[in-house]
Amino acid sequence: MTRKPEILAPAGDTQSFLAAMAAGADAVYLGLKHFSARMQADNFGSAELSRMVELANENGRRIYVAFNTLVKPDDVPAAGRLIARLARDVKPHGLIIQDPGVLALARQAGYEGGLFLSTLANLTHPASLLAAKELGADRVILPRELSIDEVKQISAACPEGLDLEMFIHGALCWCVSGRCYWSSYMGGKSGLRGRCVQPCRRVYKQRNHSGRFFSCLDLSLDVLARRPDGFHDLRMVMQAAELADEVYVELREPGFFLAETNRSYIPTDERNVAVKAAKAFFGAADLDHGAYIRIEKHIPVCAGLGGGSSDAAAVIRALNELCGSPLEGEALQAAAARAGSDVPFCLLGGTALAEGRGEVLTALPPLPETPAVICMPHFGCSTPELFSRLDGLRTRCRPDTKGLISALEAGDLGGVARRMYNVFEDALDRRAAQAVGEIKRLLLDNGALGAVMSGSGSAVYGLFPDEGSARAAARAAEYSCREVFLTKTA
Repeated sequence: MTRKPEILAPAGDTQSFLAAMAAGADAVYLGLKHFSARMQADNFGSAELSRMVELANENGRRIYVAFNTLVKPDDVPAAGRLIARLARDVKPHGLIIQDPGVLALARQAGYEGGLFLSTLANLTHPASLLAAKELGADRVILPRELSIDEVKQISAACPEGLDLEMFIHGALCWCVSGRCYWSSYMGGKSGLRGRCVQPCRRVYKQRNHSGRFFSCLDLSLDVLARRPDGFHDLRMVMQAAELADEVYVELREPGFFLAETNRSYIPTDERNVAVKAAKAFFGAADLDHGAYIRIEKHIPVCAGLGGGSSDAAAVIRALNELCGSPLEGEALQAAAARAGSDVPFCLLGGTALAEGRGEVLTALPPLPETPAVICMPHFGCSTPELFSRLDGLRTRCRPDTKGLISALEAGDLGGVARRMYNVFEDALDRRAAQAVGEIKRLLLDNGALGAVMSGSGSAVYGLFPDEGSARAAARAAEYSCREVFLTKTA
């Protein structure tokens, strides 16, 4: 028999609890003053919580208490006493637990309600559900990084009598189910004990530069004649965006080069542009070193967003810092150009006219910080194939690059958006062109000032006048696109 799903909402104070109840939530989860991963919220004492449980019972609703922090050996007696007090005086309908050992502790303390293993328990495999049930869990809250197909697989293997819960909305940490130790390292406050200082959301400074290494968008892209070297001359206006990968770099012994990523299909050797960048830097700086590179990919791969190039730029900048800044200005840009055509722009950032193969840059007046929505269709593009098709096209529209630059100089965002154009769209096959056209129409119908495919695709993005319209467009696009990213120009 199919059960009706339970709608569960969080509450960090009395007002949000009452709002969740009024909105029709079947259950509310909340934290105590201790042992809660929601320590940034006001949270509740036992007496207040008891009144809420009574109200919930009167209205046929349920209260779950988050007891989902790490429990150290010295914490066990206090944790046991607190659970015993909950069992005796409060009687919540469930406890949300991170540490599997607390399942047994709760029963020993006399708690008879539901025991739910938190998303922080990281149960990512169907076999783990059997172990959870044997340990006494009544529900498993699935990790937030699982795909829909993985959730289906786990659901099909779920043993009878064990419920599954899934987050569908809210603040989601950029790490594996919240298991991030950066806050502990930076400030001695553990995110796993409810005290995260959110270092991942801060702006950092390197010398006189503030911010991050950003992915890039093409406001305008024109492909000109084929060059004697086999490449094409390009003329494009490029723009940095705040969608970013995370790059970690270490100096190693000479000859050692390795670039590991969270994407198994990305090469780790010199085929990786980040390794090419490291070798180009050491060659330009006349240094005999190797490098270990770890890249956490967030920018879609092979999407026309310059993800690989931005990683390469980050590697060059990091190695230059680690080696005492032997390269500056044009020398640094020359090293970037040897790594890849788009790497110099990613090193520069901002807004720029790129010519030649993309390595000849002219800084332009910056585009005002503008919300952007990036959509990934359910297909990829072959850059060599698109270039080949363009060579065979006798007539095609050309971007108004001069007019776009004039709009940038005038600070006319609408004028920029109206002139966004990518000639690679003319070379798409029928199905791809139809998909790109549908995404562009969706973005425009939801308030975009302009929409265009980025680079050689297949990512499509739109610029928006405000964050509200961008957010609404992102929600609308989620139903038809493989991935959707809400970001802004930088």
